[in-house]
Amino acid sequence: MNTLKRILLMAALLSPWSLPTHAASFDCSKAENAAEKTVCADANISALDDLLALAYAKTQASAPNQEVLKEQQAIWLAERNDCKDEPACLKATYQTRLVELIDRVASPDRLLNGRIKSFECGDNCYLTVTDDADKDHVGLCTAEMCGPWNEETRMPEDMAGKPVEITIRVGVQIDGDGNVMDEMDAFDEIKVLE
Repeated sequence: MNTLKRILLMAALLSPWSLPTHAASFDCSKAENAAEKTVCADANISALDDLLALAYAKTQASAPNQEVLKEQQAIWLAERNDCKDEPACLKATYQTRLVELIDRVASPDRLLNGRIKSFECGDNCYLTVTDDADKDHVGLCTAEMCGPWNEETRMPEDMAGKPVEITIRVGVQIDGDGNVMDEMDAFDEIKVLE
């Protein structure tokens, strides 16, 4: 069952009859804007708010960079607040954010099979791998074998085209001054298949 279906099923199961009246992850007596007031007034949206608070806490516990997660949450809160008092907009916004957070917790590691296409460095070093469907995937080159490549800012020429299996995790981009820019895929383990 895909993640969105699980969320929708969970939201359906959390009917108004099974919830405390209009619970929310924030104090409804201090609701400041139309979106927050609508969350407090609608038991189903309030249930989504509670689920999101749990998913956020779980994601926060495993996030490699708390500041980036907080920035992403602030952006999402602004999007939620743009919904004002529109229940359909609020439900869709909550469901989308829930999928994002649950996906990060449920499958922090992903596998990618493909062939190495290219390697390039700037403030960070990136590896591009083309999968079997001819789609390019770019990630921070953080695997142990990337160490010498990153130092020399180039990979050995004979690595281009090699079939690989890559474990993808969440990595952090850093600019030249050492400031965190954003999170992105990191190719954390690379296994050459031939």
